[in-house]
Amino acid sequence: MPHRKLDIGKLQPVNVLAIGAHPDDIELGCGGTLLRLSEHGYRVGAVDLTGGELGTRGTMEQRLEEATRAARALQLLFRQNLGWPDGGLEAGSEWRLELIRLIRQTRPEMLPKAAASHSGDGTDASSPSTTVTGSVLVAPEGT
Repeated sequence: MPHRKLDIGKLQPVNVLAIGAHPDDIELGCGGTLLRLSEHGYRVGAVDLTGGELGTRGTMEQRLEEATRAARALQLLFRQNLGWPDGGLEAGSEWRLELIRLIRQTRPEMLPKAAASHSGDGTDASSPSTTVTGSVLVAPEGT
């Protein structure tokens, strides 16, 4: 089943950019913080790397609808899903360049960590975290 990308709002410079491996990682990992920052006038955006299509709770359409509702509830200026393959990410891949460009375009001052850093079930949970960390470290070079 092809992954339909989520695209809410326009990419723009923000104070805070949350990046999650899957839809709902951001809400579960730092949703309360993002809402508090939005309420205090910070410009907040979010990016999901994958659609979470390998997840066992809900369909892709349900995940997109939940992400849309969460974007509104958290008062995000934008939320995008890059549509990378769930379970198929490799650190240092071509996806990292896409993320570097996105970070350079949005120029965040803060990047709360919402991507998982480990997994006990053999999935790709560590690769998104490594990709995000590596991209954050390289992105300022082009700003």
